[in-house]
Amino acid sequence: MTRLKSLLKAVGWMLVGILIAGIFFYIKTMRAQPNLLAWHEHELSEEYRAGDPDATLQEYLEREERLFAQLDREVYQPTARSGSDALNRYNPESLFHPTRFERDWNRSFELKVPNARGGVLLLHGLSDSPYSMRSVAEVFAQQGFYVVALRLPGHGTLPGMLFEAKQEDWRAAVRLAATHVKEQAGAEGRFFIGGYSNGAALSVEYTLDSLEDADLPLPDGLFLFSPALGVSKLAVLAKWQMALGKIPALEKLGWLDILPEYDPFKYNSFPTNAGLQIYRLTSLLTKKMDAARDSGQIDKFPPVLSFASIVDDTVPINAVINRLYDKLPANGSELVFFDVNRDSDTQLFIKTSFDQDLQSFLEQDDLHYGVTLVTNRSPDTREMQARTRDPGANNWREEDLSLEWPPNIYSLSHVALPFPPDDSIYGPSSGDSFTLGGVEPRGERRVLKVPITLLMRLRYNPFFDYVEERIEQNLSHQLSAE
Repeated sequence: MTRLKSLLKAVGWMLVGILIAGIFFYIKTMRAQPNLLAWHEHELSEEYRAGDPDATLQEYLEREERLFAQLDREVYQPTARSGSDALNRYNPESLFHPTRFERDWNRSFELKVPNARGGVLLLHGLSDSPYSMRSVAEVFAQQGFYVVALRLPGHGTLPGMLFEAKQEDWRAAVRLAATHVKEQAGAEGRFFIGGYSNGAALSVEYTLDSLEDADLPLPDGLFLFSPALGVSKLAVLAKWQMALGKIPALEKLGWLDILPEYDPFKYNSFPTNAGLQIYRLTSLLTKKMDAARDSGQIDKFPPVLSFASIVDDTVPINAVINRLYDKLPANGSELVFFDVNRDSDTQLFIKTSFDQDLQSFLEQDDLHYGVTLVTNRSPDTREMQARTRDPGANNWREEDLSLEWPPNIYSLSHVALPFPPDDSIYGPSSGDSFTLGGVEPRGERRVLKVPITLLMRLRYNPFFDYVEERIEQNLSHQLSAE
């Protein structure tokens, strides 16, 4: 027994030693990241926070105007004088400075239409900007809807502004915007809310609150793109890393990624706080969803149409099913999945671990919501087909689409869903045009300034026409049901 206790004690100390060594190795690795720059460390005082006196969207936008004036004065102009490189979005002389485009899409924007049929509020993803909702906003506007694409607090300015942003700030801003959009829609106009990634989580969370609070306008429907309804539980450890990052000389530990900022409408650097906030948001959302189900309020939840890739490296797809769709009432909701390219030249290199979960899900009987799988018409063609199963049905309907996989693309990605192929920033390059979505570097390892995986990730959706068609069909169905 004594020998056993000694052995267990020795093993325990060995494990402690391994843990301490691992922590020191991690700290050393994080400290080896690039140096923090002005856009990582500078704070803009004009940013909106929950609890601020701004009570209307107009006041929010006026504050946003002051925020971007402060950004220009305190970051853009000093960066120009420093002679920063030509790809730095914070250099006004850069090719990717936001003001070099037709408009600065980092800001909230609205699309007005005559005699609007209703209003739509669109919410972008984490580290993104309203630009990610630009093409979706145009779809709704073309259908006769007034649209607001809201810039969420901490976004569109400096990645360092996500270092202090809270999910409470995002939720408060959403409530201001939702009230405004419904007012513009009028008592008889329909009100919809849509979100991409983290914006999808905020859309669902807002809707749950509107079921309980009569002062919040209840949406007539939700449109979600790559919904981030669950993240790894390891994200909770971010608060400990953040605490270490506040120690002098360990500031880099406050960041998961410190990268060059060349993207005009999305941060490349990512603070640990951002991951912690989405973890808190999705955890809160799950609790509210369960509470709504237990109270019976979930029966009033509006229909949801979601679009997602079956392979998503950012959020687990199962969370969309388990945390949302399985808990919804039978209200005509539908989940649209985009399959991997079954005819890809790289098919032999694609992991098959996700296939078992996909097949198990598709074989379930009598789901109370619709499911559509957009996939190859057959394994020997890049031509596409939509296979749909209506709520409560066991059989599948097949519709051939006038779409096909582009060569050399083996799947969609989390970040691709809301961007059409003709997107001038994230679409494919053609001729002499250069786009961030068309960068296809080939060469030696460890030469580029950014991870090759970041450049390889598909940034546009070759099947956006189908997304547009389904949104139009959904709106037509809901309006005809009045």
